[in-house]
Amino acid sequence: MNQLTKKQTRFLLLNGWKGILGLTLFVIGIGVFLYQLQFIDLDEHFYLDKNSPLGKGEIQYVFPTSVSINEEVIYGYEYVFYSPIGDINWVSYQAGNYYDIGEKVDIQYNLKHPEINRIKGMSNTPESALNFSSIIIILTGLIILLINLYKGRKYLNIILKGELAQAKLVRVEDTLMEVNDQKVYKMYFKFKTANGKVYTSTVKTRETAKFRDERKEWLFYNKKNPNQSVLVDKLPGNLPNFIKKNWTTCLP
Repeated sequence: MNQLTKKQTRFLLLNGWKGILGLTLFVIGIGVFLYQLQFIDLDEHFYLDKNSPLGKGEIQYVFPTSVSINEEVIYGYEYVFYSPIGDINWVSYQAGNYYDIGEKVDIQYNLKHPEINRIKGMSNTPESALNFSSIIIILTGLIILLINLYKGRKYLNIILKGELAQAKLVRVEDTLMEVNDQKVYKMYFKFKTANGKVYTSTVKTRETAKFRDERKEWLFYNKKNPNQSVLVDKLPGNLPNFIKKNWTTCLP
């Protein structure tokens, strides 16, 4: 069996669990963003600005929220707006307790849509809904996903367009880099193509042992450009074992 299953192809395309992690974070981030979106008053951002006309309103109720910014509690201010189309009840938010029940306040509103309004200097969106946690999760997941999609696609193309060969370890260099207090090494492997030419394949890794566990390492190289190659043991998950066991051309 010298081909990958659809499941294995998708797994490789994502570069294994690293890409799956990125995809998971991206999906979770989108979910958190959509959840936060329901608490965001988008109308005020599109229809209100510093030049919006002012009307009058009155505070009906003041309540603290469970959110604080710089140790200052966010308060909600329920109010009635005496608008040109009649009384409108709504709520705005701000850090700190600045108004009392019954106090008069200025209300910003949209001239064509008075139902879109807020207390001047405040927001109709709780500060907790404006945090950037979801954006950070989305961007982190997207970056991880794109990096590993790039790697996975490169590996997949080499496998689909390439041939297997055996490579011999010829040199190991200390890169002077560390990841999680483990040294990263650059390992050099020599391999010979079907036409007898010799090329070099390299890998940077902290796990040098898995590239030393065989007398020679298997790799795929692009037949049209043998400088493009990937060591089988560099592939994610159980793919190295599967390829060594099932690909007929892997037999010594």
